[in-house]
Amino acid sequence: MRWHHDHVYDGETMTHPSDSPAWRNFTETHPHFASEIRNVRLALSADGFQPFGQTGQQYSSWPVIMTPYNLPSWMCMKDEYMFLTVLAPGPKNPKDKLDVFLQPLIAELQSLWVDGTVTYDVHSRTNITLRAALMWTISYFPAYAMLSGWSTAGKQACPHCMSDSEAFTLPHSRKTCWFGNHRKFLPVEHPLRHSRNLFRRGRTVSHTARPTRSGFELLDELDSYGFLPSYEVDTEEHNKELSKLLAGGWRKRSIFWELPYWSSNMVRHNLDVMHIDKNVFDNIFNTLMNVPEKTKDNAKSRADLCRNVHKTRVAFRYWQRLISKGNIFPRKRRKTSSLKMVERYTLSVFKVVGRSIGASKSRHLQNNEYHAVATYMLLNCAETRSFVQMYENHLRSSVPGIYNADVDAQLQQHFFQWFKNYETLNQDFNISPDIKQLALGPQFKVKCLRGYCVNGFKFHTKEDSTHKATDNSGVHVRGVAGDGTSTNYYGIIDEILEVKYAGNSQSKTVLFKCTWFDTHPRLGTRVHPKYKIVEINRKRSLRYYDPFVFCTQASQVVYLAYPSTKKIISDWVYVGGLKKREYIQQIRSDTDQVDGNVANEAFQNHESQSHGLETQLLLNTQNLVYVTVMYDNDIDVGTQNSDTDDVQAFTDESSNNQSEDSE
Repeated sequence: MRWHHDHVYDGETMTHPSDSPAWRNFTETHPHFASEIRNVRLALSADGFQPFGQTGQQYSSWPVIMTPYNLPSWMCMKDEYMFLTVLAPGPKNPKDKLDVFLQPLIAELQSLWVDGTVTYDVHSRTNITLRAALMWTISYFPAYAMLSGWSTAGKQACPHCMSDSEAFTLPHSRKTCWFGNHRKFLPVEHPLRHSRNLFRRGRTVSHTARPTRSGFELLDELDSYGFLPSYEVDTEEHNKELSKLLAGGWRKRSIFWELPYWSSNMVRHNLDVMHIDKNVFDNIFNTLMNVPEKTKDNAKSRADLCRNVHKTRVAFRYWQRLISKGNIFPRKRRKTSSLKMVERYTLSVFKVVGRSIGASKSRHLQNNEYHAVATYMLLNCAETRSFVQMYENHLRSSVPGIYNADVDAQLQQHFFQWFKNYETLNQDFNISPDIKQLALGPQFKVKCLRGYCVNGFKFHTKEDSTHKATDNSGVHVRGVAGDGTSTNYYGIIDEILEVKYAGNSQSKTVLFKCTWFDTHPRLGTRVHPKYKIVEINRKRSLRYYDPFVFCTQASQVVYLAYPSTKKIISDWVYVGGLKKREYIQQIRSDTDQVDGNVANEAFQNHESQSHGLETQLLLNTQNLVYVTVMYDNDIDVGTQNSDTDDVQAFTDESSNNQSEDSE
């Protein structure tokens, strides 16, 4: 709350409202309020919206939001520091009656200015009398009339010129136009003041714009006219008659004039530039592109141009030529060098696809994570498979009769260090520089992502899915061990990491850090003997540490618990596969052959044989409707059916529930 006072203004770039002249004027005008730098300075913004959308029922609601400007510029406009103080209901636009809903807010602002409120300062551990003041309002142009009381329609719509406006009505289209009205703000000697061809035909400007009127002058004018606040009873007709009689822009006496300091504010109302920029851009773009029913180029507008503007035919011919050639937004030609560009060699593990979701944060890898990432990248890189084979041959020649499981363990524990210290790494010129960078290991600093879209799925971490109605953290990977056998691995995404390597900016990849469930056929994974439904014991996980997998190798699954309190059932969850987005998946028959390509499958240590099945789960909002099972014909399902231990592991309750759900 002290930042606005401690912030130093460089005198050139305005980075915070405290750098503005209006802020400094308020400080000089009210020194008693400014003496306590913790006093709150507020801004009020109002806008209408359709809660049912553009195609639904017409219903206009108007929220009023307050924002404290004591905070830094990167905090004061965040959602958590914007307070919804008033919500004017519909179904119609409140217009001048918005002051009725603002009465409690204005009364509280008056109390906070005069009396304040006793507040405990945690930083200084003292009680202070905290006061608050409203600096200005923020709105788009139509809402400006609702807050200020000055009409934004007609020839006097400009809140600066007011009755000094030089707007005129176009004779053919009957629209109000301010073309050339801005020339009075130019210096007296400026040549554009005397131009008769560039603006309205045959007209020059010699007078200057009147000075900006203060709040005291405007309030005296309102009181002299006799306008009343719109929240009082039977004031609407009174204000309308006064507005017609005076032929001015005032429509009411705004409720903000009841604030004791409002008249002394240098700036009382601000316009939202976003709405103005959008409306101006839409009109210009639709006219240039000749969008049907949205273009402003018609017979009446051309007739008005020919009457008021010089050389209109030349201008229209110029735009017509640009539109016909498609050169409305010409691109500058880049200078190309005569030198031949050398194609940058990129490893297969650095081909990042997909996109991240939400904000990210950085952290550093721990030693075990660093070793696991470096090893996983080397074992799954297509360009380093020859070195993996070289290391395996070295192990088998050194230890004759070594088991495949021991070879896999040695690869996980020592291959990264062996490859890093490989004696020919810096001598063999056939080795790519990218492989040398891969041998040095990744950077310790990684980027943690909240979610990631890849392979037609939207993945989220378990932490990010905790407070959501849907859970997108389930993941399935088909792993390939060193002996060539494949295994289905099911897990939960703990983190989504973007890992970078030294070198060019393309040397990076996205990994899922997962907690993998146990793949043991009796203790961790089981298959229903009849319906081939996969179940996972969520209480058991893999014994070894190998948590990482490429995002491109993962598919999404969902884990559904059974409605039972028995431990033999409650520990087990059903694994359901999900369909990819924007794809229509065809269910294969038993006679179809399965693609045996394992080039893009993940390298994982194995403890059990693959069950070779995938499930597709179709759900409605209430009940489980339909379950289909797809078989991989290259797996001997009959052998699994004869396993009596798997059959006995299923209780009658779970079997009956699954049978009813499948039917």
